[in-house]
Amino acid sequence: MATYWVDPTATSGNNDGTSLADAWTALEYAPAGLNGTAPVAGDVVNCVPGGGIDETISTAISFNGNAGNNTAGRVTYRGYSSAGNRYRISGGGIATYCIDLDSDWLSIENMEIRDASSHGAFIASYTTCDNLLVNNCWFHSNGGDGFAAPSASTRYALFTRCMFTDNTGNGWHGDGMVLGCLAEGNTGTGFYQSASHPTTTYIDCLSFGNSQYGFWLRGYGQDFYLLHNCVVDSNTLGGANFTGGQTGVVSGCRLTANGFGADGTNGVDLVDCYMPASGQDRDNTTNLPGTTYTTQIDNAQNTYPTNSNDAAGTDTDGGYVGGSPNYDYQTTTAATLHNVAYVIGGATQYPRTAGLSTLAGGGSAEGYNPFSNIRF
Repeated sequence: MATYWVDPTATSGNNDGTSLADAWTALEYAPAGLNGTAPVAGDVVNCVPGGGIDETISTAISFNGNAGNNTAGRVTYRGYSSAGNRYRISGGGIATYCIDLDSDWLSIENMEIRDASSHGAFIASYTTCDNLLVNNCWFHSNGGDGFAAPSASTRYALFTRCMFTDNTGNGWHGDGMVLGCLAEGNTGTGFYQSASHPTTTYIDCLSFGNSQYGFWLRGYGQDFYLLHNCVVDSNTLGGANFTGGQTGVVSGCRLTANGFGADGTNGVDLVDCYMPASGQDRDNTTNLPGTTYTTQIDNAQNTYPTNSNDAAGTDTDGGYVGGSPNYDYQTTTAATLHNVAYVIGGATQYPRTAGLSTLAGGGSAEGYNPFSNIRF
């Protein structure tokens, strides 16, 4: 394993990346190993941020062919700062993309990706970028999506603690596992699922203030989707849109002040979620739009109880509170939290999230930490 360096202020030295004194002066020189050796599997490239934009580019930084592998591990590109600053890359409104990630086993950490004329980070159609790790990155103010893998495969990808904000397209457009991420103020959808790819899971995510949907999960084939402990608020068209996709599960989520709460025409299980009835604080225009559903409530009912707020937004009596049987899907702040025992790893747990994300100061009664078992 070797460690390389990028420092835009390294105006002297060999500029071969082998030390801080001999650092490459731009990240774009690192993948090809300018003046020296290109990083290989297991290597780390530390990029030293300054006080502003560290690198303004006119063409995308390409990681094509600069891949890791399943034995030696990823090639890691990391913003390196004791103060916690991200390494900032700007497309200057000229570069079509800031970074091009068409390689497997890459890790991109502590970076700010901004101002591309199209997508901030892009994986070309019908190529692969398997085992991608993106941690603590901010994709914003791009002319397309913040992160875009629209027709590519990012199998086994993991996104943690990332932000996707104020992009002209979608915030995040891909597949994989997304933990503790934020999508806000995007002209498109906050989190937009790529078509025809494997299971995608979102845990402890926030998606709010986007012009289309908070989550648009539209995959086909054998796809399956899970939203757990997410906050979905103030998205103009709707909160979670499952139309055109396969069955998904929305558990412990808060869906409020959206055009609609969750559209699961093709099937969605709602478990311990909060969507306020009409007239209540931060109610959706419509909770469950449409008339034909295969929706289940807490995996216990094949149909959901009649509630005019589902289609017309006119219910004021608290929705599913009470009833016979006592439905577990609650729609009022006064509703008793549903508390079901689940056996996890041989121990009985009692998850009670009620849609209050840990990132929003709430979370489960057990103080769940989504990152307790993650190591980088």
